[in-house]
Amino acid sequence: MVAERLVGEVGWETETVGLCSCPFQDFHTHVSGRKDCRVHLDGAPNFHCVHESCKEHLAALSQEFRTQLLEVGLGFTCPETSLQSRQAYRRQEQSRQRARKSAPLIQRDYAWTLQKLKLDSPVDVPGAPTGQYQRFLDLFAEDDIVWIGERYSSGIRHLGSFRTASDWRAFEASIANYTCPSTFIPGEYRRSNDCVKQRRYLVVESDKLSRDETCAVFRWLKEACDWGLAAVVDTGGKSLHGWFRSPDEDLEEAKIVLGELGCDTKMFTPSQPVRIPGIMREDGGGMQKLIYFDPAEVNV
Repeated sequence: MVAERLVGEVGWETETVGLCSCPFQDFHTHVSGRKDCRVHLDGAPNFHCVHESCKEHLAALSQEFRTQLLEVGLGFTCPETSLQSRQAYRRQEQSRQRARKSAPLIQRDYAWTLQKLKLDSPVDVPGAPTGQYQRFLDLFAEDDIVWIGERYSSGIRHLGSFRTASDWRAFEASIANYTCPSTFIPGEYRRSNDCVKQRRYLVVESDKLSRDETCAVFRWLKEACDWGLAAVVDTGGKSLHGWFRSPDEDLEEAKIVLGELGCDTKMFTPSQPVRIPGIMREDGGGMQKLIYFDPAEVNV
């Protein structure tokens, strides 16, 4: 009955698989059929449609489906079979539900406009590209191996993209548009997770939220979760990058919660490239700028 409430009539082929019309036909780029969508009850209950254009919407509906099953006391077998894995899966679903319910409260109780964030910076941020770049390097220890390059600057031909923070200071401004919040193992020349020495920061970003809404999430993480906000970078596009001291708690839990709040979970990848301040965007956008800096939260 839970499935029918969400998608309408379901024609059950087996005890665990049913066919229905996709509730997101308006997003289809090809002709829709009456049985394009399947309901699966085995494993993690979900909806699957043959049309790729509605994938994101069905993924959210599948989460709601599992949440409602839990709320009415209908358990289900998770992809993993051990009791410990099933309990972990259930906790993840509960975390998603709590985060979705908390999202509007966070925006209300931790409102923080972009202008106020800039004014609240503990220290003045240099305006010139050279000063911005040098201030950015303060996020790292002088002997940290820092990657600065373009998105695909990885491999032996890009050995010069991996230098100590001290060596990078010899440049007046950034030579490229990207950096990484993690440091790398000396001698490595690949921007990959297995070459990361230490995740110094976790960068939080959202392409879905407005800038003011993103600032509210930053403030919530800073004040309610006690995450140290070391820096904020205006990407020169539509988003902001919040550089937080890498938290000690379980990052998988944080990934679930931030994903539900509208943040980009790919930022949890240790070797993820992010925008560096003090340079114009390569795609014709604006200046990538450091707009907030707190020396007390620098993780060195």
